Amino acid sequence: MNASALLSMFAAVLLGTFISAGCCALGKCDAKTTLDTLPPAVQAAVEKETAGGTIREIERERCHGKTCYEVEYTRDNRNTDVTFAEDGAMVSCDK
Repeated sequence: MNASALLSMFAAVLLGTFISAGCCALGKCDAKTTLDTLPPAVQAAVEKETAGGTIREIERERCHGKTCYEVEYTRDNRNTDVTFAEDGAMVSCDK
């Protein structure tokens, strides 16, 4: 591979990295998070909803222009995805 092709490939990878980082900085991508970093209202709602289960993953997302939190958990061998608004209200549930 010649130097020009290597430079073009490097530039493409670098550009993709900057675009991805920029989108995340603007809140346009999902970001994994943990229970202890959630807003208090969301944390309480998640603890209540997942009681007796195991949380697999929590992601901060954008839902209709607002921050929301998707929680994936397992209870009684059933996987459930629940989304909460910033005020702790459940906005969707897929069981």
